[in-house]
Amino acid sequence: LRYLFVMAVDRCFKDIKVSCDYYVSRSICFRLEDGKFSEEQFEIIKEKMKEIVEKDYKFTRETISLDKAIKYYSNNGFEDKVKVFNYYVLQKYIHVLYVQSFQHGSCHP
Repeated sequence: LRYLFVMAVDRCFKDIKVSCDYYVSRSICFRLEDGKFSEEQFEIIKEKMKEIVEKDYKFTRETISLDKAIKYYSNNGFEDKVKVFNYYVLQKYIHVLYVQSFQHGSCHP
């Protein structure tokens, strides 16, 4: 669901950057770079999420080098992800998800 949410935000509001924080209780908190969503924006995002689900897009998982991932996320303004990669000291590759040419949220060691 987090990937779906971030994808919908990206498609509706290109200027809004979203990041995810994870907690021990397995909950997820979304952080916005510039404040919070209005009720109207949130409704637009919900509708976009429904639309994406109805289109039943195919998710593609790809393994890429850590260097390539760092370059991609640096070039696209996701410094929070680049910081996380500093902890991947024993890994040379990560898995990323793509949907309809969208790549963002899920990076897995």
